[in-house]
Amino acid sequence: MTFYDIFVNPEFFLGEDTYYVGVILDYWRYVDKFWGIGNNTPDSDNVGYTRKILWVNLEFDVSVIGPLKIGLNYDLNYTTIEDKGTNPFLLSGSVTGSDGGTSSGVGLVLFADTRNGAFAQTGGELYKLSFLNSSSWLGSSFKFARWIADLRHYVEIEPPLVLAAQLYASGVTGDPPFYMYPALGGDNAMRGYYEGRYRDKYYVALQGELRLKLARRWGIVGWAGIGDVAGKVDNFKLTAFKPSAGVGIRFALDPEESLNVRADFAYGQDSKGMYFNAKEAF
Repeated sequence: MTFYDIFVNPEFFLGEDTYYVGVILDYWRYVDKFWGIGNNTPDSDNVGYTRKILWVNLEFDVSVIGPLKIGLNYDLNYTTIEDKGTNPFLLSGSVTGSDGGTSSGVGLVLFADTRNGAFAQTGGELYKLSFLNSSSWLGSSFKFARWIADLRHYVEIEPPLVLAAQLYASGVTGDPPFYMYPALGGDNAMRGYYEGRYRDKYYVALQGELRLKLARRWGIVGWAGIGDVAGKVDNFKLTAFKPSAGVGIRFALDPEESLNVRADFAYGQDSKGMYFNAKEAF
């Protein structure tokens, strides 16, 4: 069985930063996992299934006041469930999207970026709010709305020590396919959990990371965070939030641009993960 992931994510800042164009093209096939919906789903060995996806995301923003930009976003997700394996949720057809389908939506973006670097920042902020509506008139198999809030802050405590903080939240309404539900985990937020280990209609995560540059090309990081998912906003309970913590090593491919590759070793609640990637987690 062949698995692959072809991912391209160019970004363009044009007209002396007046315009922003972002493109995501992702085509992949691999064994994913689905444990069901909720923040307390039991672990199981029969949750794997084979999934193939074409994901296209296009964003165009224009400056309005200072660093504030407003724009339009188009998102296409074409998913094929090639093999449901022994996954009980997909075999029963009890969840929306168990046979795959097309999600196609447009929406608005508000975004202000005062960060001082494209790859690894030592100061500034990023505030981004986006709203997407997926509807049949755009060729979508599913009707739902999705919003995402991504708030980040960077401060140089004492050169070369940097503190980075992020608050990330998302939610869906309507009837999205299960794979479009907000998903806890992955290699950016809530490291230490398989991405999608917990899914529900609302998701929030908070993390802080200390970044220390040791030499021209080498650095280390340490982080801690908490996060959870819930079916309703008022179902969140701080005492039930899940922890994430870990350490990482950084190597600069381009020291002048601070373009790093990273190896992160992360721990969650009864889970752990190891991640290798380019650029910082956030």
